[in-house]
Amino acid sequence: MPLNAKEGCRDRSTLFPELLDTHQPHVIMSLRLATRALPRAQPARTFATTTYRMAAGDTGSPRSGAGGAGGDAFSKREQANEEMEIRRREKEKLETLKKKIADSEAQLSKDRAEAEELNKKQ
Repeated sequence: MPLNAKEGCRDRSTLFPELLDTHQPHVIMSLRLATRALPRAQPARTFATTTYRMAAGDTGSPRSGAGGAGGDAFSKREQANEEMEIRRREKEKLETLKKKIADSEAQLSKDRAEAEELNKKQ
């Protein structure tokens, strides 16, 4: 397939317009190889590499003390409410599990009674 200077370099016409008028395939081929080998520009890093320092009481700073050991009355009350909610959910889960166990035991006793009846008939 012959290499045509004007068809082969349409995308590179802005780089080297003076070479488009020549009918030398080796120039155009080397032009293609040269532009392919050019390294692409790396985007600049935009993320921050510094750490933010926060003082106690600043917005976004970690709470003082682990759990509810320190802090103001609102923090202690909030943690107490969270603990109460957790206990309530655990109690509900325990009740549903106890109900499932009772239902399973009732079904098991029905199955045993049915098995005994079948054994008596044989």
